[in-house]
Amino acid sequence: MSTAESPKPTPPPPGPRGLWPLGPIVGATLDPRTFYATLHRDYGDIVGYRIARHRFYVINDPDSIQAVLAGRTSLYQRHAAPGTPSPIVGMGLIRNEGAPWKKQRGHIQSSMSKEQSAAMMEPCLDAFARRARPYVEQGRVDLFPAVKRMMFEGMAAVLVSEPPGDEVYADFSRVLESIDPEESELTRIFQTLALVFTPTKMPPPTGRTSSLMNGLHGWVDGLIARRKAAPAAEPRDVLDRLLAARGPDGAPAMDDRQLRDEVVTLFFTSFTTLSKIIGWTLCLLHAHPDAMHKARAELDSVCGDGLPRPESLPGLQYLTWACQESMRLIPPQMLLIRYLNAEDVLGGFRLEPGAQVHVCTWTTHRHPRYWKEPEAFIPERFSPERAAELPRWLYLPFGGGQRACVGTHLSLAMLPAALATLLQLADVDFTDARVPELAPGFTIRPKKPVELRLTPRAAAAARAVG
Repeated sequence: MSTAESPKPTPPPPGPRGLWPLGPIVGATLDPRTFYATLHRDYGDIVGYRIARHRFYVINDPDSIQAVLAGRTSLYQRHAAPGTPSPIVGMGLIRNEGAPWKKQRGHIQSSMSKEQSAAMMEPCLDAFARRARPYVEQGRVDLFPAVKRMMFEGMAAVLVSEPPGDEVYADFSRVLESIDPEESELTRIFQTLALVFTPTKMPPPTGRTSSLMNGLHGWVDGLIARRKAAPAAEPRDVLDRLLAARGPDGAPAMDDRQLRDEVVTLFFTSFTTLSKIIGWTLCLLHAHPDAMHKARAELDSVCGDGLPRPESLPGLQYLTWACQESMRLIPPQMLLIRYLNAEDVLGGFRLEPGAQVHVCTWTTHRHPRYWKEPEAFIPERFSPERAAELPRWLYLPFGGGQRACVGTHLSLAMLPAALATLLQLADVDFTDARVPELAPGFTIRPKKPVELRLTPRAAAAARAVG
């Protein structure tokens, strides 16, 4: 008499054991990029590990990434404590969930569509040039802080059509520094521990951060009050479009508090990220002279001797590809994190509820099975002719699925615009021809200041003739 063989249980993903109770926390803290790359190399596309009693999974398989970010969003939540306001951005788009989030996203997305983004480029380009000219006159600048301020001016032009001034910029920068200190080695430890011991409630900001946020809230509240008192005949910027948005009943789509949270959110999530992309793209172009030559040739063809204008931006294809390739090699966000609220099976492995699921762009953007020459800087891989070669769900600089960055179109317009403005104003050189070394930690930034030498292009041409 034969008996049916009982089905084998679905196994958990393989992964390192480490030393209980901390598991592999040392590797994750000291060098997270190497840690995630080693996990992928040693254990495959789906990896599991524990730190204390907390379970983590790292996903590098494209089908599983699609399931996490797009296919099974009811299982994989964006936040550990959905619906709780952030001490920095309140209930802005990145904090909300469910129906309120869908409503917010729809209004914001329509205000930053491809067409609307193109329409806002003229004041943005003027702001880039206004901020970049003093840097060219100085002749030497610290690259990343310089482009950070330049991008802040451009974002202010797009979001609120008002130069924010030094004090407002300083307040935004101080708040960001309080969240993610650039000089502290202890930051790596706190970032790792924050991944493990995620609070169920967000504590309110205290001390100086609270005071700075009060000042920033007051600045945005003032902008909103002035716009409501004297509405624009035609929308000039994102704030005007959000003020004009209406719900099904014809009432304003957002109250003043929600408007403020959205504007603050858009500032905090944009200018630092975009400025790092600009900085790294310029470093990579300089380290690859052939690529820089192609970018210069394109600029000469499209812009001539002048600065880029809105109508010339669609012609800056190579600069756009360079930015996209830069985001592949040095992604603006290293981890996309989701919280699993029920048991699931991915790639033949059982995942436990309550775990954090990490999609690591550092490894997915280099997956050797899907990317040709994954460590090489090749902007042409993003050309229309090679678009079919790009792997689906393994290139995620702006996230993926329904929680993908709402400002993707605007970002892809602003990045080549900022680069083109700087390169048209000056010939650039670095004290070190190599790509700068990356600092440890989850935030991808240079380990040391990067000095940029700027020579006005008119002066350079005069010397060449002489």
